[in-house]
Amino acid sequence: MSAQSQQGGPTSLESYTFVIQHNDGQPQSVTLRPQKGELNFAFGTPERRAAIWKVAVARKGEVYVMERSTGQLLKTSLHKSGDWRVQWIAGNPTGHPVVADAIEKMGTRIIDQWERPVPKFEGYTPAFAIMTSGDQIMTADPGAIPKRDMVWLSPPEVDEVGFIMLAYMKPTGQTIELKGYLPLAAFMMDTGEVVMIMAAKRTMKPDEARSLIQLRERLDEARDQLIAAGKYNDRQTRALVVGAQSEEGIRYLVDARMSRL
Repeated sequence: MSAQSQQGGPTSLESYTFVIQHNDGQPQSVTLRPQKGELNFAFGTPERRAAIWKVAVARKGEVYVMERSTGQLLKTSLHKSGDWRVQWIAGNPTGHPVVADAIEKMGTRIIDQWERPVPKFEGYTPAFAIMTSGDQIMTADPGAIPKRDMVWLSPPEVDEVGFIMLAYMKPTGQTIELKGYLPLAAFMMDTGEVVMIMAAKRTMKPDEARSLIQLRERLDEARDQLIAAGKYNDRQTRALVVGAQSEEGIRYLVDARMSRL
């Protein structure tokens, strides 16, 4: 599928209309009106799913991305100032040993820090992405689902990867073509921009499959070392790994479970 964003006039933030081209060639128009607050979503169903995510957007221009099971420990902050970062929560409120060990070794709460990228083209700035592979879809505890509205996304197959893209968009009167992405929500900010949240799926590339295998091996090794040192005893934890750059030149998080569950 492909989607086109037909934005309103140069000063309009009333709505964004996407023209989705289905595989059978039939177009479908989807209109998103800017919302307030947050979006909770996950690939899968309440019974079988990947990680649950929350994107919170403040009208003043601050955007936060968190994964439900680690939200008290870790968050991504896209600040209005252009200072963007992934970091441990101040004060390590849960006293989690892995967090304490990581901060001690790194000497800082900041895991990754970068400046807001320049627009890809006028009115469109890809901001941040989340990547989930099909083998992250696992049996889950329904009790862990937030007691608020959830958006459930069609999960990727085992040989696929799913993406969530956050992008900053500003009305220019031009049409923007977003191939493969389906719009989920739009959040208006006082800065004159809208934060768009979009989803996509595609076949996993061979190098991505190899990288995920290597990543899980390293995570298993690090976890086993912490367990042996008496600092950790949970063998069921998901891991969120920061990717340096995507093909579109943005940072991303990988939802990567441990391999030996």
